Amino acid sequence: MNCSDITNSSTGTVDESTRRATLAIYVLTFIFGSTGNLLVLLVVAKKHSRSINDVFIMHLAFSDLSFIILCLPVFIYMQVSSFQGSLVYCKIIWPMMTISFCAGIFTVTLMAVHRCKSILRPFENSLKKRQLVVCFLVTWLLSFLVALPMIIVAKVGPSGSCCEDWPTVDHKRVYTAVLAGLQYFVPLIIISTAYVRIGGELFLSKRRRSFTSPAKTLEEARKQENKRIAKILATIVVSFAVCMFPTHAAWMLIDFGGKSEKKIALVIFKFSDLLAVFHSCLNPLIYGTVIRQFRDEYIRYLTFILCCCKSTSLKASCDNGRYGTQLIKNERVTDARQTCTNCKTELLELERIQPSPTNVLIQYMEQRE
Repeated sequence: MNCSDITNSSTGTVDESTRRATLAIYVLTFIFGSTGNLLVLLVVAKKHSRSINDVFIMHLAFSDLSFIILCLPVFIYMQVSSFQGSLVYCKIIWPMMTISFCAGIFTVTLMAVHRCKSILRPFENSLKKRQLVVCFLVTWLLSFLVALPMIIVAKVGPSGSCCEDWPTVDHKRVYTAVLAGLQYFVPLIIISTAYVRIGGELFLSKRRRSFTSPAKTLEEARKQENKRIAKILATIVVSFAVCMFPTHAAWMLIDFGGKSEKKIALVIFKFSDLLAVFHSCLNPLIYGTVIRQFRDEYIRYLTFILCCCKSTSLKASCDNGRYGTQLIKNERVTDARQTCTNCKTELLELERIQPSPTNVLIQYMEQRE
């Protein structure tokens, strides 16, 4: 039995500047990722009629949100405290990162395959909601099964951080290769194949229309919709490939390389986990950049929130102003009464010295009151 020396880089020993930079990235990712993905869910949920693509986007936002809510708060706490890990963290929170990433890339793969089928065979029946629910359940089940070996072998190491206790080095190498294949290379191959077929079909359909009659309005609208969704998928896939490649490359170097490769992997680990974490807040930005409807809805909701905050602050200021004005008035009345009392006291003191004129004045003032 051997426990791997390489642990999650978020639990490693780092200098103060690196820790602060990591903490800043985690906090910003949590704020923008949770806000962005919640806005995505809200925008899609408010639609009167949701397409299959909208349902896929909702599921992708949910997978990102599950990682942000379940994992990032713990990662942030680890940066501001001496906590490095526990059995619950190693068995649940640590593998959750793999589960959410698998669910996300499996969802993108399903989107690409569905879009390819819709373009190549436009007259076939589309997926129904019940079939989509089954697909999503299977996606999460497969994601859990992919992370299950990690859950089994995960334990708290001698240093207090999480490690993987594999029976042999070969077991660890096999799992690393399988994880890289299922979570990265196989989905990218499937998506690339689907895109090649989509691009070929769009090119051939354009040539066929150039030799025949002009395109009808419905067909042209369908073509524009396919291009728009293909652009969204391409941007999502590119962001995933760029953000996740360093992590898989580092683990492959650790498990299959020598000493020099392990040194390179340790350097990659300094930023690979940050890229993987940052990826969870990119998809809402992609929707807002590519899809005008999402961008308009983002602006509308954010403007509404800012206006509510501004009006609440203004109301509080007005209330404080009224309260302050009332205090000033009360203080002025109190000061006036105190001044009057002091005057009467001074007059009484003067009466002892010169009783006749002052006494008359005091009696007159008491009658007036």
